[in-house]
Amino acid sequence: MQNYDAIVVPGAGLIKNGKPSPWMQNRLDLAVELYSGEPIIPLSAGTVRKPWPVDENGFHRYESSAAADYLVAQGIDYKKIWCDFASLDTIGNFFFLRIMHTEPRNLKHLLIIASEFHMPRVSAITKWVFGYNPPSGGYSFDFKTVPDIGLAEEELNARQAKEKKSLADILQVKQRLSTWQDFHEWLFTEHKAYSAGQKPSREVGKILESY
Repeated sequence: MQNYDAIVVPGAGLIKNGKPSPWMQNRLDLAVELYSGEPIIPLSAGTVRKPWPVDENGFHRYESSAAADYLVAQGIDYKKIWCDFASLDTIGNFFFLRIMHTEPRNLKHLLIIASEFHMPRVSAITKWVFGYNPPSGGYSFDFKTVPDIGLAEEELNARQAKEKKSLADILQVKQRLSTWQDFHEWLFTEHKAYSAGQKPSREVGKILESY
C-alpha cells in the first residue's frame, strides 16, 4: 500500500441534520479504507452558497467537524484528524490546507479524495495553490475519485455544469497571478468568499442540494 504524508478530503457539504452529505461520506469511507496511520485532513468550515446547519444548541456546524465525528465513529483516533475551520470554498480548502497544515508539518506527499463531479476542479486547484514556491523536492499528489452517490440526476447535472464553468474561470484567473503574493492579494481582495469588499455568491434551485 502507498504511504502518504496525509490523506486530504475536500469539503462536500452537510445535510440538514448537520451530518456529512452522502457524497462526502463516500469520500470519508475511502479515506478510512486507505488509512495507515497518517493524518486525515477533512477540509472546509462551510460554504457561502447557503446558510449553515446548526446543532441542537443553535451553534453553526462546521463541515470539517462533522467529517471528524464521522471518522471517529469509523474508528479513527481523533488525534489523527486535523480539521480546517477557515475555508469557505474549494480554493480556500487548499490555501488553508497549505498554510495551516502541510507547511507547518512538512507534508509533501498527499492523497486527495474527491467525488467524480468535483475532481477536475480539485486537481486543478491543488496543482495551482501548491505550485507557488514549492519546497525542496516539491510536492507530489495522488488523486482518487469516488462515485457521485446521493445526488439526483437534475441536481448532479446542475452541479456538473457549475463545476465546468468554475474550472474555466479558475484557469483564467491563474494566468494573471504569477506569484504566491499575487495569489494572496487576489484571494483577499477579489474572491467573493474572502474579500471584505465583495459580497459572496449565493445559489438557488436544485444545485443547492450539492453544497
